[in-house]
Amino acid sequence: MKNFSSGGPAEIVRAKQKDDIYSDRLQKLWLDVLLKGGGTQLWLQLRTLPIGNFLYGAVTTLSGLQTLGEEYTGIVQVESTKTAVPKFINRLLMLILDNFGSIILISGLNRLDKYIQKIPNLQVEAKKDISETIRTLKAVLPFMERCHRALFYCGGLYYEMSKRFTGIQYVLVRRWLKDYQSMYGFKLLGIVTAIHLVGTSLHTSWKWLSTPRPCQQLAMEEPVPTERCTSLRRCPLCLEERRNVSATPCGHLFCWSCIQEWLQTQNQCPLCRERVEPSRIIPLKNYL
Repeated sequence: MKNFSSGGPAEIVRAKQKDDIYSDRLQKLWLDVLLKGGGTQLWLQLRTLPIGNFLYGAVTTLSGLQTLGEEYTGIVQVESTKTAVPKFINRLLMLILDNFGSIILISGLNRLDKYIQKIPNLQVEAKKDISETIRTLKAVLPFMERCHRALFYCGGLYYEMSKRFTGIQYVLVRRWLKDYQSMYGFKLLGIVTAIHLVGTSLHTSWKWLSTPRPCQQLAMEEPVPTERCTSLRRCPLCLEERRNVSATPCGHLFCWSCIQEWLQTQNQCPLCRERVEPSRIIPLKNYL
């Protein structure tokens, strides 16, 4: 397989878009079955889990087959050495990370925060600092994903972070289908995205350092952060205080411009990965 050329951004993105069509159908079917079989309460509890997407990957990638999108663009998954197809354990790990990685990470951070708050011998200031650090980590996750996507557009080999962690790459089986013309467009997109991210980061860092803390929590056994705190008003995408607050159907809040820009490349919530269409974003007027 070393003689095959690596799959380019155009082929990988087209394959992903094609796969999203079929995985979304399975996800909708799963939600219908869940609603009819388990009732509204169970549906509300499990609706954010991408079970349909996982099943699509299980019957294709996990079974050693190409996905429909990969067949469409003529790409095949291989190990980083490009000498063999990925091992089963790597494919399984990639599938779990791709569908449940962010859910597991955020859930783990929330559990860690609750555990820290229950430690009796830990000082209140230390608990507050740890909670603030955990909230910052959760807010930085979408930013890291956008950085990874910018790197891919500039000529990277990994579209998803799950493939980077497992070392799974793509090779192009039909070399004559490689889209060379679009490579410069993707590189330009990656550079523009990177410049925007750097500018946003510098602006956010300067604003955070120059702004005093808006609230100080009183010493309590379990300090409860209030909505007046800037950290809770921070947009998870730009890390600034939310402007033109808008809500996704799953209940998460973002700046209107930030979430609309995000949905141009990914039709899913940055935090819980529930499917979201740009037309379903709700602007909140007079939100405090």
